[in-house]
Amino acid sequence: MHSPSCKKANYPPPQRLARRPEITAALLAIENLKPAAEIAALLAKVSDKLLTETIVTAKERTDAFDAATKPINRVIDTTEDALLSQPASPAKRDFTAARLRFAALRYDNEARLNQTIANLYELQVRKNNISAERHHGRSQRFFYGMLGAQMAVIIATFAMAARQRNLLWTLAAAAGVTALLFAGWVYLYI
Repeated sequence: MHSPSCKKANYPPPQRLARRPEITAALLAIENLKPAAEIAALLAKVSDKLLTETIVTAKERTDAFDAATKPINRVIDTTEDALLSQPASPAKRDFTAARLRFAALRYDNEARLNQTIANLYELQVRKNNISAERHHGRSQRFFYGMLGAQMAVIIATFAMAARQRNLLWTLAAAAGVTALLFAGWVYLYI
């Protein structure tokens, strides 16, 4: 008994995922260990919507492949169960060899499909990290702006306190100095 090839066994190899050139370029940059700045520039060209759609399509391909091979797997299992009750024979040995070749081909195709999905998730993670870094930088700038505003309030409070010599203004100035000291401590040590 000869092992069935994909075409003879009506075994559908997964179709190639049609990827947009910007996704392909970003994946190649990661694969070739390009600098992070170059990868970031390529990822900027990939929209979140396009990346999500590509991931969904890749998952659908994997599900379709599983659905297409499920009936074949059932036939193989049924045949194997029938052959187990038979005495050892060349047909039983040939069937086992064919079953193992089929499983190897199926596992190889499943691995490729899963690798495609993993690579797309890698792009999504890197894209999200770039966005998080950008938001972190913006947050830091807002912090500096807030410190500047607090400093202006403290200076104005000192000016008013010096002019009016009022206890409330002095307490407000002390609170402002404390806020500045706390902000400095957070910036330097946390």
